[in-house]
Parts: sequence; C-alpha cells; structure tokens
Amino acid sequence: MVKRTSCFTGLFVAGLLLLAPLTLASAVNADGVAGALARAAADNRVGGGVVSGLTRASSLRVMVAFSLAGGRQPSRMTASTRNREVASARGRMLARIPVAEFQLLRSFESVNAVAGQVSAAGVARLLDDPNVLRIDLDEGGSGNLLQALPLMDIDTVKSSGWTGAGVTVAVLDSGYDTNHADLSDDLVDEACRCSGGGGCCPGGGSTQSGSGAAEDDNGHGTNVSGIITSKGVVSASGGAPDADVVAIKVLASDGSFCCSSDVVAGLDYIINNRPDVDVVNMSLGTNAMFNSTCDASFAYTMAFATAIDTLRSNGVITFVSTGNNGSGTQLQAPACIANAVAVGAAWDANVGSATVLGCTDGSTAADKVTCFSNSNSTTDLFANGAWTTSAGMGGGSSTYAGTSQASPAAVACAADLLQAEPTATPAQLEAALEASPVSVTDSTNGLSFPRVDCDHALAVLTAPQATTTTTTTTTTTTVTLPDFSTDHHLCYKGGAKWSGTVSLADKLDGPASFDVKKSKGLCTPANKNSEGVLDADTHLQVFNLKGLHLRREGVTVSNQFGSYLYDTVKTRLLMLPAGKSLDSAVVPSFPGPLDVATDHYRCVKVKASKGAMKFPKGVTASVVDQFGSRSVAIKKPALLCVATDKNSEGMSSPDEHQLCYKIKPDTAHQADGVLAANQFGEFLFKKLAKEKLLCVPSIVVLPEQ
Repeated sequence: MVKRTSCFTGLFVAGLLLLAPLTLASAVNADGVAGALARAAADNRVGGGVVSGLTRASSLRVMVAFSLAGGRQPSRMTASTRNREVASARGRMLARIPVAEFQLLRSFESVNAVAGQVSAAGVARLLDDPNVLRIDLDEGGSGNLLQALPLMDIDTVKSSGWTGAGVTVAVLDSGYDTNHADLSDDLVDEACRCSGGGGCCPGGGSTQSGSGAAEDDNGHGTNVSGIITSKGVVSASGGAPDADVVAIKVLASDGSFCCSSDVVAGLDYIINNRPDVDVVNMSLGTNAMFNSTCDASFAYTMAFATAIDTLRSNGVITFVSTGNNGSGTQLQAPACIANAVAVGAAWDANVGSATVLGCTDGSTAADKVTCFSNSNSTTDLFANGAWTTSAGMGGGSSTYAGTSQASPAAVACAADLLQAEPTATPAQLEAALEASPVSVTDSTNGLSFPRVDCDHALAVLTAPQATTTTTTTTTTTTVTLPDFSTDHHLCYKGGAKWSGTVSLADKLDGPASFDVKKSKGLCTPANKNSEGVLDADTHLQVFNLKGLHLRREGVTVSNQFGSYLYDTVKTRLLMLPAGKSLDSAVVPSFPGPLDVATDHYRCVKVKASKGAMKFPKGVTASVVDQFGSRSVAIKKPALLCVATDKNSEGMSSPDEHQLCYKIKPDTAHQADGVLAANQFGEFLFKKLAKEKLLCVPSIVVLPEQ
C-alpha cells in the first residue's frame, strides 16, 4: 500500500487565513461538486487523495501531468524542441480551464507537468482533456537525515590526484552555508524553489535565483554539501574537495518540502540553466513510499521521471537517498525512479548499540546495514552514512546519520571518477560503482547490494574493454573524403590553471558565450599509420569549457574509419592552437588565429544515435609523435571537435573537424616540464601523462542538411 500525506492538510488546519490567497471560487453548486467528485473517483487518472481532499476543502494543491503532441517523450528531444513542445502543450491545456477553477502555482520549461490549486470543477474540466495523464496531490516530504571515506576507498582515489576538479555537482537540499571556510570557494551558483509556508526562500518568496538564494537555514544541506566538497579547513575533508557546487534550496527551515513540484522545479532549473552540471544529489524523499519502480505511478513521479531521464540523456547522473523509514519493501520518491541511482546507508564502524531515527541497532559494525535505511529490489547501491561529520551551518562542524549522508558519499566518488574519465556516461559510472567487490545484506529482506568502493570503480572505469571475435555480415560504406589540411592529434592529460570567457560560433551552434576553465592537457600532431604530418609545430591545448549546449541528434561524422551517426550530449572542451617547448626556460612561439591551418575547436561529448551502427571493436593503429611511437587500440568515439570561430577571429577550414577516440596504447608515454603558449598565455605542465585520445580529421553533416 502506498502511504500518502496530503499537501493541503497543514494549510487547512492552520486556519482559513492561510488558505485565503489560494481559495478558488467554485463554478458548480453542491450537487455539481458531488457529481464532479464522483466522476473524479471513477477516473483512474485521479489519485484518491485528490477526491478525499476535495470532500473536506474547496480546493487543494495538485500536480497535473500532460502528454505532448504525438505522445513524444521530452527526454528524447533537443533542448529547444523539448521546451517548445512543453510550452505548447501546457498552453493548450490551461486555455481550457478558467483561473477560477485552477490557479497555476508552478510550471516547468522542460517537464510536461504543472502544479496548481484546483477545485472540484477544475478536476472535472481537466478530465475533459484527453492529454491530461494524471492528477495527484503535490506530494510533500523531507530531507533524509571520518571513517566512511577510507572505508569506501574514496581517500585512495583522492590520494591518486582525483579530487573532483572540473566536475560540477548540483545539491538540492536545505541550502548551503555560503560563508563556511570549507565551502565558500566551491559555490558557482545558487537558486531556491521552496513554497512551504507561503514561500520559504531567503527572500520570502517561493522562487529566487542568484547570490543568497540558497542560504541554509536548517543545516542539512550544508552537511550534505560538505560530505562532497569540504576543503577540510574546519571540518572533515569531503570526498571531492575540488568539485564545484550548484546549490538549490528546496527544503524549508524545518527540513521539509511542501510539494514535489518544488523539487522538480529545481531539476528543471539545472536542465535549462546549468549545462555544466555533471552529477545531481537529492538527499530527500516524499512521504509516500513505493514497492517498485514508480515512474508512471502519479503525476509527481511522472514529473520526477521526465526530469531525471532528461538529465541522464544530457549526460548527468542523479543520486537519491532511499529514505530512513526502516522499510525492507519500499522506497521514497524520487529514489524509486528507474534512472535515479538509489543509495541506502550502512554503518562505517562499530559504535556499539545505537538508536537512530526511531529504530535501534543492538550492535553495529562496518558495512552493517543500518536499521533505518529503506531498501528493496530497486535499490542500486549502498554507502557508509552513519555517523558522518562534515561542515556545519554557522561555520563549524555537524554530525548526522542517515541515507542523506550515504548518497553524497557516492556522489563524491562519482565526481572523482568523472575527473579521471571525463567522457564516462551515466550508465558507465553506475556500472562501475555497482561492480564493487564489497556487498552488504539488509536483514529486513535478505537482499544484498554493492557498497561503494571508489578505487575499484576507478579501476573498472579505466580498464581496457574486453573484446570478443564474432563473424558478422557487414555493409561496406565508401566515403569520399577531402585532402584534409588538418593533422591527426594525440592528446595527453595534464593540468594548468586559467579561467576566462569566450564567444564561440560553429556548425553546431552559436554564437554563444562559454566559460573557459583550467587547462586539461595538450594534443600533439601525430603520424598515424605512416600517413605523415603536415605541421609538426602546431599543437592543440585543451581547456575545460562550460556553457549551454544545443543537443543534436543523428549527426553524420565521416573519416578514414567510416561514417557513423552520433548524438551530441554536452559541451566539454575547447582546443586552441599552441606552441610547445620541452625546455621550460624557453618560451615557444605560438601561432595567431589564422596563421596556420589548425583551427580552434569546440569539443562536445557524443554517443551513438539510437539504432545506429556502432564503431567496431578490434581497430588498431600505429601512431608516432614527438614523444615516441606506439600501437594503439582504438575504442569508441568520445568527443566531436568542430572548428569554431572564437571571438569573431574567423576560421581557416570551417568544414574540417576532428572526431576524438578513446585509445589504449601498448606503451604509455609521458613528459615532464612541458611549456605551452597560446593566445591565453604561457602554461607549464609539470607532467603530461599517458595519452588518452586520438583525434582524427573528419567531416560533419547535420541531419537537416
């Protein structure tokens, strides 16, 4: 049975004064109300809580899920198409119902749902619309209340240099102590979507963005954020201390959220305003609980599923705590969403007998599942989350126990993994985490689950893919390629600080503004299979790049390896022509923007289009550059780098691009003390590590061309 707590009850009991601003005029008499409710009760699109609630009040807050034209799924659309279709369908639905019967309280750019105050007449009117999928209460909930990091081998990964640098994590919680010494320099954006009590944002309303919008007034969000990214100045160091944070306040000062639509609005904000976000943490859950996957159960779970699916299709992985009800059969939402990574909690040490969150563990031990943790067959992962000391509101420390603390521990590991393997997809990250050799067993249901082992996940993620030999019938495609004026490039990993902003315009999008972050490495001209090198002096320096991305589907990319269809997922890198010197005392000359045939490139993450032929296994090449020679196994394509016009400087070869493949060299090379110079300045790479990518000259055709 699903447990529900209606969102209107607290307002009604508190008094008519609180309801006055949201009371809707009834368009029907008493007999009409009874008829409308009878009709609603007979329609399986209406949740039972809506009908029972409207027998006691003239209106209540609901969420309404609606379909798009042709039944299309938002998560499968480009950003611009998705938002246009959602707005159009929403407009058609709302145009059919008077404001007196439905007062809109929340709408979303990318999610096909709305929240509003509805009367019985409004419910009847909505049911006249065949595109209305469900009408349910706008379910409320709450947040799910340093030995853990070593136990999960997160410290081992950190000691290897993977600290979440270049990765952005969004935390939807009670907010963030923006002045905390351990957290202040990690915050890159803040917003609030909090409707409880008439508006629980710091400014007093229900929607706020910008500086101060997510200031914490509870402490839960500060602790959760610290588990991820604390610098360790005052409190314990977080698992990914160099990660950036987008803080979104959705919990009120008492740690609750009145309405699921607030949390969905926070996810919608990420989808449309923060394309740099790589990982999402939600240490919260509804009062309602679910026995299985809940994507289509209610209007609010439909909205959660749409938002989480859209984020995942954009390359963003979402972690959610399972909840602290001690259930062995049910999870809260949104942990029950199929594409969410649901995380339960285990003890991190033997602390003796412990009574926590309404239950008692007579004995405790490392990796023993806590008595309060929810789990069922849809739970994905466990992490150590009791007890956890981290940053505390007001500048100090705080100690919590709960699945709320387990989820951010898993998030911190994911951030470190993404720094190590920036092109890893959500599916690859989840698979690596779930491949843990450590398992825990929940005694309430007898089920076993993988427990986070970050070092093992890193090994899985960076291991060469197993190959098998199969005999298949293939179709050979003949591709006519131009005589490229662009070299192949072999890319090495390195780090050097820099930040700035550029304007880019290219075949995929623009002009648009992008933030340029830390340099990530250097690509050298490479002689592949003795084909020669055109310009041995011009290298490409790689920088992290963040900004809005126009998703493209079915892009045809052709090169010497054939023609394949790809979807672009997220903007990742900027490549600049650069000079290089192996003597750090000698500054290399560097080319002007059009002094060489090598252009600037904007690199976007790609994945094979649905149903399209995939790049075959077993492809190898011989590659020679200034650091040596090696044979490389060429894995799947990772980045499409399109020639781009930076700051209106122009392009020399606007139709020549590069497709960069993950590679596994038989002999790894590295160099120390390499000095690079380009338009941004001089950069000393203390070490250029193992070659990671081979970029191959390619032509690109967009689907509409």
